[in-house]
Amino acid sequence: MRYIVLCLLAISVIVSFVSGCGSGMHPTTSSTTDQNITGNWFFDTDITPAQAITSPIYAFTGAINSQGVNVSAVFRALGGTCISPSQDIALTGSQAADGTVTLISTNLPNNVATVTLSFTTLYDLSNGQGSISITGSGPCAIQSTGLGAYEVQPVTGAYTGTISAASGTPSTATGTANLIQAAANSDGLFPVTGSITIAGASCTSTFSFTGLAAGPNISATLASTSGPTATGVVTGTINAGIYAPSLTLSINILSSGCNDGAFNATFSQ
Repeated sequence: MRYIVLCLLAISVIVSFVSGCGSGMHPTTSSTTDQNITGNWFFDTDITPAQAITSPIYAFTGAINSQGVNVSAVFRALGGTCISPSQDIALTGSQAADGTVTLISTNLPNNVATVTLSFTTLYDLSNGQGSISITGSGPCAIQSTGLGAYEVQPVTGAYTGTISAASGTPSTATGTANLIQAAANSDGLFPVTGSITIAGASCTSTFSFTGLAAGPNISATLASTSGPTATGVVTGTINAGIYAPSLTLSINILSSGCNDGAFNATFSQ
């Protein structure tokens, strides 16, 4: 019996979702008044990878809620040295007549963050370009720097995929998943529930899926509902698609029967 928990590095997540910290290759944008930008977001600054090693803060994931001109958000730091990655960063602000959104933090330690973004929408997804500055005497202060904002598609849907063993059995398998993403919770995280089935050469196991989406990150716990008794842990990324996202997952299963081990999986709708 093996139980292997794999952890994704923040910098790896950033590289997998866009071209990387400080790439400067944020999309050209335009704005319209009162755009609905409610959703799951990833913010990436123009701080370079070399600067990111010692930067107080350089990337964020979280939820934006827009109601007309009023905009609020709750984010967490995906990378940086100044605050815990589990600390909520609350922001409030508004959308101007030209569509520009300004958000100001209310709870950083002796710092005030100001985010200014303009948005454009393509294939029902919004992207933004602007800047962030963090002023004050606290540990999170940074000079004004460019900021790219990327909306992450909801993972709700039916998926099929291929699964290969990193260790354990089977060596190859197929999988299906049915997932539902709920609205953001008070921490700016998006609960995801559903089921996932792994069909190996010798048996089939179905698990309940209970997890959270945060920007391009997704994580979950598994509990068997059919097949051998088993539990599991899932970590992975949500990859943008034109009409629906795909998922790249590491699945680690502890079981007394088949399908025990560590697996790599790719799921698409």
